Amino acid sequence: MTDMLVELIQNFIGGSESTLNSLFNGMLNLVFFIERELMYIPEGTMFVKARIDFNQIYQIVFNFATSLLVIVFITKAIKTYFLMRERR
Repeated sequence: MTDMLVELIQNFIGGSESTLNSLFNGMLNLVFFIERELMYIPEGTMFVKARIDFNQIYQIVFNFATSLLVIVFITKAIKTYFLMRERR
């Protein structure tokens, strides 16, 4: 009886391998490549305006991060070299 049960479980797992692979591939694309998935949303179904432009979002985030790094560097330089004190 236990051999039949083990064989049934093995057959079930072996038969569902292709289904699980396609499910995990779909989840992988949805999680790691969300911009590709959102680009295929037809216009007007979810958003009234045009589709989301991820390149523009990436550019804004990059510009903000660069500006923040420059500001931190300048404040550190002013505190260290002009005010002669360093705060950690």
